[in-house]
Amino acid sequence: MKDVVCFILAGGKGERLFPLTKSRPKPLLPYGGIFRLIDFPLSNCLNSGLHKVFIIGQYLSYHLLDYLNKYWVKENNIKYITPQQGGEIGCFKGTADAIYQNLKLIQEINPSYILILASDHIYRMDYRDFLMAHIEKEAELSIGVVEVPKEEAYRFGILETSLNGRVINFLEKPRYIMGKKRCLASMGIYIFNTDVLIKILYEDAHNLYSTHDFGKDIIPSMIKKYKVWTYNLDSYWRDVGTIDAYYEANMGLLREEPPFNLYDSSWPINTYLGQLPPSNVFSLTLNSLISPGCNIKGQVESSILGPGVFVEEGTRVSDSLLLEGVKIGKYCRIHRAIIDRGIEIENARKILGRPIFVVSEKKVEKKMPIFIREIRDKKLAKIG
Repeated sequence: MKDVVCFILAGGKGERLFPLTKSRPKPLLPYGGIFRLIDFPLSNCLNSGLHKVFIIGQYLSYHLLDYLNKYWVKENNIKYITPQQGGEIGCFKGTADAIYQNLKLIQEINPSYILILASDHIYRMDYRDFLMAHIEKEAELSIGVVEVPKEEAYRFGILETSLNGRVINFLEKPRYIMGKKRCLASMGIYIFNTDVLIKILYEDAHNLYSTHDFGKDIIPSMIKKYKVWTYNLDSYWRDVGTIDAYYEANMGLLREEPPFNLYDSSWPINTYLGQLPPSNVFSLTLNSLISPGCNIKGQVESSILGPGVFVEEGTRVSDSLLLEGVKIGKYCRIHRAIIDRGIEIENARKILGRPIFVVSEKKVEKKMPIFIREIRDKKLAKIG
């Protein structure tokens, strides 16, 4: 992989995940208690032998840089790029523009191939296999794809291919798909021949009608002129771009046979934890993931607790995600909730998600009525 430069796009706001992304960039959302979404593409790069990796940030970039500096940058020579560093313009216009503003860097390194990754998907992938398939097919652009039910097609870029896998059509988040029960969805990861990418980005930058986005502009413009192929990933891949998807992906880890194995030592997922003591568990805990530094005196069932969570006596937590540093008082009832980092819930509070509640206020007091958003129905619901 010496002739490959990798760019990880990590600048999006993650608006569909609000309020969880109000004060953190989407790539820093926790998964499985101790991991961050950005850990997955970075671990894939490390395990695939990639050593020229650049992360392009924008939204709340200082939070992402702070996290990366604690482990990834220092230990693995990962480099971080902001719009101010990458170009003269103060922000990126789109995903393609983020790469365009770094063409000078690409030309200085002069690799044969450019690997472009998203920063917010959960999966394991050996990018060496992806590159080998790209070379064998003599492709000029290869797109990583997964199969999804046609009912979910509206969330993704959908590709149509010939029998041998060459792309013949691309639809960006179509409202409806005729015929097939399953579709090929873009994973948002690409391998370009460098010379082709440079040419295409120059053309796109000077197109006044372009939104400078890979899905909306670059890929559709390349299909008829260039050799564009798919690469199918047949293992677990999850886009957690909505509250529901984020919650379900985490809860999937609690199954007896989870769809994604966090304990696969042959392809480890690295992360930064810092210095934390072991957890103290004084009461009944069933089918849950408990991160280091927790203190559990109440009952926890089918839940995931991030580092440093406190649950006091008499409290019952079920089917919930408690993120880093959450403190739950005595005699509370928490069910189907996502409690954001650092939230303090005072004694005798009840939060029952129907279907999911997200609590992001700094402190939930006993005498204070707190209103939070019920995600699916877009209604306001009161915490009792």
